[in-house]
Amino acid sequence: MSVLCVEAGINNSCVLAAAALHDTIEHTETTPAELEAEFGSQIASIVAEMTDDKALPKAERKQLQIERASHKSREAPFVKQSAGHGDKPARELGYRVALGLL
Repeated sequence: MSVLCVEAGINNSCVLAAAALHDTIEHTETTPAELEAEFGSQIASIVAEMTDDKALPKAERKQLQIERASHKSREAPFVKQSAGHGDKPARELGYRVALGLL
């Protein structure tokens, strides 16, 4: 998360929330509809863009990421950037929020 806030100077609340929640659908039983109800359609939409279909083989998921990259929202690259930089605490916070633990 510090990559977004400190290094990139991002202060858009939707981008920051989506960054914290980006793996929630993949790693919990939270549905896109639940995310939308709790956080709104914009955040849920950004999270959905970052969500891979875990039912597909890894190679196919990676290929789909490449094919869909040019069609992502303008917020998606910022969320993707934060996802690869030690975001475990942010993910855990996102999970806790999504599960109603915070």
